[in-house]
Amino acid sequence: MFNIIWEFIINLLESFLFAVICNAKFTKRQYHYHTAEQTLFILCKSLLITLMNISKISTIISLTSVLLLNIIFLILFFVNPIFNSFFVSFIYCLILITSDALTLLIPIKFYNINLSQVLYLGNMRILFSLIYISIIALFVIIFLLFTPQVFVLGKLDKISYFIISTICVILEEIVLIILLKQSIYAENFFHLLLFIFGLTLFLFVYISIYIYRLGKEKEKNDRLIQSITINQMEARQNEEIINSTHSLRVFKHDIMNHMSILYKLVENGKNSDALKYIYQINNSIERTSYTISTGIIPIDCIMTAKLSKALDNNISIKHQIHFPANYNISDMDLCSLISNLLDNAIEANCKLDITKRRLQIEIKPYNNMLLLFISNSSNGIYLYGGNGNLLTTKTSNKNEHGIGIKRINEIVKKYNGIIEFDPGTEIFSVSILFPLDN
Repeated sequence: MFNIIWEFIINLLESFLFAVICNAKFTKRQYHYHTAEQTLFILCKSLLITLMNISKISTIISLTSVLLLNIIFLILFFVNPIFNSFFVSFIYCLILITSDALTLLIPIKFYNINLSQVLYLGNMRILFSLIYISIIALFVIIFLLFTPQVFVLGKLDKISYFIISTICVILEEIVLIILLKQSIYAENFFHLLLFIFGLTLFLFVYISIYIYRLGKEKEKNDRLIQSITINQMEARQNEEIINSTHSLRVFKHDIMNHMSILYKLVENGKNSDALKYIYQINNSIERTSYTISTGIIPIDCIMTAKLSKALDNNISIKHQIHFPANYNISDMDLCSLISNLLDNAIEANCKLDITKRRLQIEIKPYNNMLLLFISNSSNGIYLYGGNGNLLTTKTSNKNEHGIGIKRINEIVKKYNGIIEFDPGTEIFSVSILFPLDN
């Protein structure tokens, strides 16, 4: 009974070390009892592997089961691309095989320890299993210290790595099994198998490092492309502000001419023509000078530009805007946040019939927080990612897909804010709260 309990403890520690890697490298899914659910999964997994070990099921089948259970564990409890789950699971299998080889081969070969002494029910099992766990822990620490959190790869790279990794893991395990039974083979054959095992291990490590570095470089390139795209988007925002300001200045410059024309029309008794001209001027004011005045010049400019654009697209607007003096968000980030929110709202409205287009904006203090609330009419069609997050439904300019939402989330996180999306069948709204300075 003690031997069974000890096997369970070793498998539990092995599973725990894998969970340590996962929690350090990936973002957890938002489960209410996340830690308890992880613990339950680890206990069940450890029990299953223990039963397989004491039943003397093939090592290859046991290792494959561990690999699959680790992948399932990552998918269930963490938000990460599926390939990253495969990558980390394969790396951990490599760690297990290497630790197993170091624990068994060296003592058996150089110290003439019998294999049965270190396997299940052997009199040296406890000592060698502790050494085994210690080696795994060392590899885990190295992995945590020298690997960043995320990387990305193309589909062909992922498929190639998956195939090569599978072949390497299976080949290493077969060679390891033969090596452990080396007593029936000649000495030269043992060295040949040991060479094959070492070469396969080296190639696997080399390919994994190469793939990892390739993924990191691609991630850097993607970040650079996103940064360039964000700069281009913000440049267009600045251009909109300049154009809006220019239109307003032109209108103000022409106001005296308009007044002179009206004076002449009224003086000559052409009152109906004067009324038509006033109507034209009024329409021009609505198009070019929908002005917002908060006292914060950058905010005034960006909101004036965006709301003028909304009016040009026949969107009905309601707004209540009051910025408190003690908000702690930079004007640049605030402009970027508001601009992206309004761009999304305007684009969603433009998909609808003119009679259904609505936009409501509230920016005000709320319980010692700064509230940004924006709601717009919607067609009720939304896309969701595997983690439940909203995805963009844009069909134009593929380079900008999802960058607006990502930028919004980055700014909210930067200033310790809270964001909530409410996608309804006819109305889509977003609420953001930022803490105010005392």
